[in-house]
Amino acid sequence: MQRLSRNTFWLLLQSAGGRLISFAVNILLARYLGAAGYGELAFAIAFAGFFTILGDFGLSVYAIKEVSARKEAAPEVLSGGLVLSVSLSGLVILLIAAAGLLLKVDGRMLLVIFLIGLSYILRNIGGFFGSFLRAYEKMSRLAFIELSYKVLLLAFCAACVFLKFGLVAIAAGYLAAEGAYLALMSATVLGFVSPGPLPGAAEFKPLLRKILPYGLSALTVTVYFNADIVMLSFFKDKQAVGLYSVAYTLFLAAGVFSSVYFGAVFPVLSRLFKSSDEGLRKAHEKTFKFLLIAGLPISFGGPILAGKIIGLFYGPAFSPSAAPYAILSSMTVFMFFNAFMGHFLAATDRVGDSFRMLGYSCLLNVALNFLFIPGYGYIGAAVATVISELAFFALTMNALRRTAYHTAPWGLAVKLLAFCGLMSAVLLSLPGLNLFLSVLLGMLVYFICVLAGGVLTAEDKALLREAVGRRA
Repeated sequence: MQRLSRNTFWLLLQSAGGRLISFAVNILLARYLGAAGYGELAFAIAFAGFFTILGDFGLSVYAIKEVSARKEAAPEVLSGGLVLSVSLSGLVILLIAAAGLLLKVDGRMLLVIFLIGLSYILRNIGGFFGSFLRAYEKMSRLAFIELSYKVLLLAFCAACVFLKFGLVAIAAGYLAAEGAYLALMSATVLGFVSPGPLPGAAEFKPLLRKILPYGLSALTVTVYFNADIVMLSFFKDKQAVGLYSVAYTLFLAAGVFSSVYFGAVFPVLSRLFKSSDEGLRKAHEKTFKFLLIAGLPISFGGPILAGKIIGLFYGPAFSPSAAPYAILSSMTVFMFFNAFMGHFLAATDRVGDSFRMLGYSCLLNVALNFLFIPGYGYIGAAVATVISELAFFALTMNALRRTAYHTAPWGLAVKLLAFCGLMSAVLLSLPGLNLFLSVLLGMLVYFICVLAGGVLTAEDKALLREAVGRRA
């Protein structure tokens, strides 16, 4: 618990700080480019993302899981993974160029997509190096590099805005920042891990077989998270893409704290799976409970405060984004659960199950976007995401129903729903309160209810005390 707490602290610093800087970048570029221009950037990022995931193809997740369990495998994993990542990156460049020409993307946008794609390739290779920092639990170094990269990206984008440069220059800024990220990450990791001998052609087949489930899952996730933006750009216009992208970015930003925890807990889950079935069961049970406590108030408060949130950060030009954000934010608690289930299934060698359920949800998401976007635009895209998130949650809960890891705390859920209802009533009764006071008041009401309602057991409190280094 103490190691997990320490790792979580550094990941919180990295992820929360990084998300805040990324949020600042998004606000800066959205206000500078406007809805249509920001829509073009969002389209380029989503379009390139469909292909650049092939540059990693699950290598990072595989490396974390393999090296965290067997440190002696690090040189072999590093050399084999690097050769494969560089080879796949060459394929990615060809696919981006071919797809852009086939779809008759205009020259300016194709250049933007190409620059974003190259930046993603560098990011993937840097992320592969970063997986070794996670596996060795060197989270402080990881946090320093990630934050340095984010600050550099913000500086490049701010310079483009100050100098009134266009979208191509902004994309070039992304590429420059990712190049610096790769240089820092590789230099750090090569300082304590020496690559093994370069693998021969015959050795790639078993490596590809090992990473295939992770890669297919990552590819499916990429399609799942980017299909709506790409389809919006074809069925509607760039302004609709920009308005929806703002809402979607805010929705994903709420996952910062859960993603921090998952980043810290994944190596621990991988070890527990090998060494302690009871420890793994306890980790699953407590994580599910804490995610429920943290996610439900956001799912209630987000829709109520949607207009204030959009207005404060993006201004009146993006006020239509409040509607899709209200729809999306209602699913925050399920986003938390689904992210955890994906990490848990990967840590317990059930990547195939995770991929199958992701595949079903992805197909449903694409089908619903085709059905809803032509008639309802970004509202339809938001509804498609909500239904898909619920479907994935139902599938994963069903998959664990007959295992020792099944958790269904219905009594706790009912109690927390009542607390969220009280919080919502307070917020709705004070519509004139500004955003920050509304958030503080909502948190105060909710957590007083949680503490007074006996939600946290003696065991929960003991675990929290252990996490910060105190004896129960």
